[in-house]
Amino acid sequence: MLITIGVFDLTTTLILLRLGMHEGNPFFSRFAEQGAFPLALAKAAFLAGPIALLELARKYSPKSAEQGTWVAAGCYFMLYALHLMEYVK
Repeated sequence: MLITIGVFDLTTTLILLRLGMHEGNPFFSRFAEQGAFPLALAKAAFLAGPIALLELARKYSPKSAEQGTWVAAGCYFMLYALHLMEYVK
């Protein structure tokens, strides 16, 4: 689920950048200034950490890992929606 959200985020970010908009996250905007490939690598790297932790947790406590995945997905979506709303203004 988190990988799907991450791919959606990256795809829409790249589309919006091509339309002349900017990356809403100040940390990732530095990578966006360097091009699509550095941005994609950075987003993938920062998504890999939480996914690895959740997969490790899944071995020991599957229910907690499932709940953590939903919480992470909800937070990711909420941040995405907040950044998207900045463009609508």
